[in-house]
Amino acid sequence: MSEKPKGLLITTEKVYKGFFNEKIIAQIQSLVDLKIITRKCFGDEFNYREILKAYSPRIIITGWESPYLTCELHKMCGELKLIIHTAGSVKGIVEKGVLQKGVLVSNWGSTSAITIAEASLMRAIASLRRVPFWHNEMHFRGNWKGPDAYWESLFYKKVGIHGFGKISKALVKLLAPFSCEISAYSPHAPEESFIEYNIKRSRTLKDLYSENQIIVNLAAATEENYHIVDENILKSMPDHSHLILTGRGMTMDTEALIRELRSGRIYAALDVFEQEPLSPKSPLRGLDNCLLIPHMAGPTPDRYVDMGNVALQNIKNFLGKQALINEVTADKYSYMT
Repeated sequence: MSEKPKGLLITTEKVYKGFFNEKIIAQIQSLVDLKIITRKCFGDEFNYREILKAYSPRIIITGWESPYLTCELHKMCGELKLIIHTAGSVKGIVEKGVLQKGVLVSNWGSTSAITIAEASLMRAIASLRRVPFWHNEMHFRGNWKGPDAYWESLFYKKVGIHGFGKISKALVKLLAPFSCEISAYSPHAPEESFIEYNIKRSRTLKDLYSENQIIVNLAAATEENYHIVDENILKSMPDHSHLILTGRGMTMDTEALIRELRSGRIYAALDVFEQEPLSPKSPLRGLDNCLLIPHMAGPTPDRYVDMGNVALQNIKNFLGKQALINEVTADKYSYMT
């Protein structure tokens, strides 16, 4: 029987407890000689170099706040072939040059698609029902609804989706019971995808934003998408329309959005921001037509275990010489935040 490859699971106590249960750990240990290192945090005093040099892992499993693997540190673990990151962006976990040296890297990728789609749906309904306004009226102003109170339903609305990746496709399925008329803008998505999901293709971004009552921005963080939703696009949105941002904050011209929201013409539900955490002094705070949520559209704590299961499956795939789930290539790395 061949010797098990060495594996290093190095992450915070919070990630370890949330992402890995006893069953998952037992299965990983049946496949690799696993060393587990957990801490409340990994500060400058933590000697990652000595750990890597002493153990020389073939597989490293990481999570939020795991120590950063530089190309220099990579020299300490010449056997390293796979890094499994249980969260999203790997930019804070591993230097790009390590990928370029042939080390395979994966993250949670599309595993979080269903919960982000769910969060997008919730934010859309909350915005239509004017949750921020009524919340403030009830909590801080002692008011009740008056004869001119207004709120809306999602049923039969025209919904535009900015971007058409896996999250957007999951959202289309969740919108099915609401009988919405759905369109999407994604210049790189194949025509077959629009046909398969029975939605209209918007030929321009302005068409998407100007022709729908609800916009869900799920655009990727690419160089070409920086501030792609600018003042011109925002001004094209119909009066009383709703902008849901659960993709990437860098796609939005925040100053232009603030001006449009201050006019009272549109509504927004924002989960992500250009600068995070959002400044306590941000003009976005306190607006009755803007729902603010602190970047929580991703996996909910009760579903973190899904990421642990993906980590386990990727170990199986790697050892079986199968393709990884949610592999992060050097090109994908460049577009991460």
